[in-house]
Order: sequence, then structure tokens, then C-alpha cells
Amino acid sequence: MVNGAQWYAMCMRYVLERPEEVAARFSVDGPVPVMTPRFNIAPTQEVPIILNDNGRIRCAMARWGLVPSWKQIAKSGEWLFNARAETLSEKPAFKGLLPGSRCIFPASGFFEWQRQRGRPLPCYLYVRNAPLLGCAGLYDWWTPAGTNEKILTCVMITCDANTLVRKIHGRMPAILARQLEDAWLRGEEGYLSALEPYPAGKMGCHRVSERVNSSAGDDPGMILPIEPERRWW
Repeated sequence: MVNGAQWYAMCMRYVLERPEEVAARFSVDGPVPVMTPRFNIAPTQEVPIILNDNGRIRCAMARWGLVPSWKQIAKSGEWLFNARAETLSEKPAFKGLLPGSRCIFPASGFFEWQRQRGRPLPCYLYVRNAPLLGCAGLYDWWTPAGTNEKILTCVMITCDANTLVRKIHGRMPAILARQLEDAWLRGEEGYLSALEPYPAGKMGCHRVSERVNSSAGDDPGMILPIEPERRWW
């Protein structure tokens, strides 16, 4: 499990509050996996992703921590949790996935940490009036050496932070504008232009409990606002 200062530097926790709405929200064609509300989703865990399966939009469970299919052995410390939008077409692990292995992480919001007097303080960020949003990602099937097991793995794409998130952190998940989600999944012309910072004016943010710092906690209290310190940012 990723812990300590390493995950404060990345987009590493998010929330899926209404999984029962995923199928309708993303026009899934076919059955969906059993999902429960999650309030502190962390890397290495199983997460739902939306993908294009030969023209049909499907929902599947994948491990958050991508391992390229060509890699025979990968320890957990080598799994890839975030991918920078700016360098997707350059990195060996990602450039081969762009043409046909794009996906969406259904989410309700995400956490970022702001350092204040040397202490990382968690903040919950979300899109106003949007119970579900779609964060861009990539996926791959990995077969560990010496096995016939196929493991679906995924990575979340990040982009530069918008003006709201930048007060807390320099990066943010690449939240797709709803009208561009289908273009991203189907690889329509210009789909890479969807990987832009989401408009700050449509988002909200509040401080939350430091219980979020541990991935062991997972309950609705994780996203409740707490009384902030004066001028906390």
C-alpha cells in the first residue's frame, strides 16, 4: 500500500458515493459488477472502470495500479497509479494504450492534501451539482510470469490543476467534460483535447477529517466538512 509523503504528491484517493447510478450515468451496455459506496478509495484496490469493449460501453472491476502487458514481473512498488496527460504519448507504459485502452473512473469527488505548517491537511474536491463525474484513465491486461491469470489494471490520468485546486496541489485528475466522455471512450477525433483542467468555477472544496490520511477508514464521515482554521488556504 502506498503511504507517507509519496501519495501526498499525487492524486491518490477518491470517492464513489452513488455506485448504483453508474450504469445509467455512463450508458453501460450490459451487466455491472456489484459495487458499494466508497469514501476513501486508494491505490492497489479494486475499482470500477468504464471502457469501450468493441463498441459496447462496459463496466468492469480493475486493480488501481497499472502494469503494462509486456512486463513479466512487477512488484507493488512498480505499479503505476497516475499518468501525466502531457506525456502519455511519450512514456512506454502508456503510449501503446492510447489508441484503444482508454477508460473512465466513475467518481463523486477526490481528495488532495495541502501542507500547512509542515502538516498535510486533506481537502475534498468535487463538481457542484454532479453526483457522478468521469476521470480519464487507461487500462491494460497483465499476465504475471509463470501464470495464465489475466489481471485488469488501470491508471488515472492527471493534468495541471485549475485555479481552485492549485491553492492546494499542483495536479488534479483529468475530469472529463460530460459531453466529451463518449469521445474519450470511442477515440473520436480530438479526444486528447478532453484532458484539460476542469473549470474551477464549477467545483467546490472543503477541509475534511485527517482520518482520510489512513486508507483503513471508509465511511460517509470522510467527506463531511470540518470547521476550518482561519484562512486555511
